[in-house]
Amino acid sequence: MLLRPGRPSLRIRAALVAVAGLGAPAPADAHERGLSQAELRVADARLSAELVFARPEIVELVPGADADRSGHLDEMELLSVETLLSEQVLAGIQISLGAVACPGAVDKLTFVEEDGLAVSVGFTCPRPIDAFTVRLPLLARLAGGHRLLGHVVFQDMSSRPDTPPLDFVAHRRRTALTIRRPELAPAPAPQPAPPPAATSITAAPEPAIAPAPPRWPWLLLAAAPAGLAAVFLLRRRRPA
Repeated sequence: MLLRPGRPSLRIRAALVAVAGLGAPAPADAHERGLSQAELRVADARLSAELVFARPEIVELVPGADADRSGHLDEMELLSVETLLSEQVLAGIQISLGAVACPGAVDKLTFVEEDGLAVSVGFTCPRPIDAFTVRLPLLARLAGGHRLLGHVVFQDMSSRPDTPPLDFVAHRRRTALTIRRPELAPAPAPQPAPPPAATSITAAPEPAIAPAPPRWPWLLLAAAPAGLAAVFLLRRRRPA
């Protein structure tokens, strides 16, 4: 089955609502039999899988693991079967690029909340992951109506708000899915900054120069005494 990006189907939504309790905090018995969760995170050539099972159901993978027959594993029982349980989980989760398998290893087994068991598995592929196939033969060993709710994240796309969700539901009749990286529209190129507006520079007007006053009145005043003296002398020389 090819997983196509888009909105989760109504079946996935209904299952997620049942698990999440419409957004409310999960109760202590949220990890019920018949329902498990998986998150697959892809970063370059590395795929990390985090799976959460109900403790009572995971006991069935290792016969005799529930030594006190309480119906679920406690910490001492988990320690005693940790290696065997890791092998069973690793054999039941397979990642490949086409026909090339990606080797994996269980990184951690840990209890979560009151009744859940989380398994962290890391896979290393021979090249960066753009499309991969996940196979889950593990589901054939769980209850017949078991559903695994999956979510896939490509790390380099997780910050983009336009990344479509990649959710799936796996069960006994659908144990293999091919998942492809979503194709997004290229981000718009940044627009060049507009050139700065031209600033008009207007030369300041030159100050007006007042015309020089005429010099002839001053010349007349300066010559007046000399003229009067000449007239006086002429009058004295005139004969009687």
